[in-house]
Amino acid sequence: MTDKETRIDDCWNRIGTWGEDGPTCGRLKDVHHCLNCDVYAAAGRALLERAPPPGYLDDWKTFLAQPTVRSSGAMQSMVIFRLDRHWLGLSTSLFENIVEPRTVHSLPHNRNQAVLGLVSVRGELVVCISLGHLVSESPADFTRRMSGAFPRDIVVERDDNRWAFPVSEVHGVVRVPKENYAGVSMYHGGLRREFLAGVLPWRNTQVACLDDAALIKSLTELRLT
Repeated sequence: MTDKETRIDDCWNRIGTWGEDGPTCGRLKDVHHCLNCDVYAAAGRALLERAPPPGYLDDWKTFLAQPTVRSSGAMQSMVIFRLDRHWLGLSTSLFENIVEPRTVHSLPHNRNQAVLGLVSVRGELVVCISLGHLVSESPADFTRRMSGAFPRDIVVERDDNRWAFPVSEVHGVVRVPKENYAGVSMYHGGLRREFLAGVLPWRNTQVACLDDAALIKSLTELRLT
């Protein structure tokens, strides 16, 4: 059976569970959901049993025949996240938690713009900071939430000290060879250089990899008043 001969009637999108006008299929009285219907299962089998398109198997043979290239250098595990339009990376060893945005309780008489206040994480009050004010030359470029994103609060920990900071979104954990890092001179995104460990080319952009030691030193030296 060729791809052209595979005809799938996606009734689940017309009259089934995902129908635009709601489910109207009579089968749903017995199966309750399209996932339980033999018509849905048969359509899935038909797609999986299709003959591969011309050249598909040859392409995979060529790809699998290539020798595995292994990195000779050390690997770095980091969490990639976004502040406004800037992508940053931080070592996973610092991370304690990533949570939904918390309500920030302001501190009276606080004059430090890098200190936003206190947030409650699992019943414990944690100092919430503005990472943009802490590590950037132009804080305004790092402190806005972008609409349509998935804001999170990141909680980091070192030596029983914890800090939280809000971010626009979190991509997740990646592992990359340290040899893939570019020098700090390649970054022009507005971070203060003492906080920059390197630059990682990633998805047609660049990730500014934060220096763990510099960040923790600056956090521990924060003044709350």
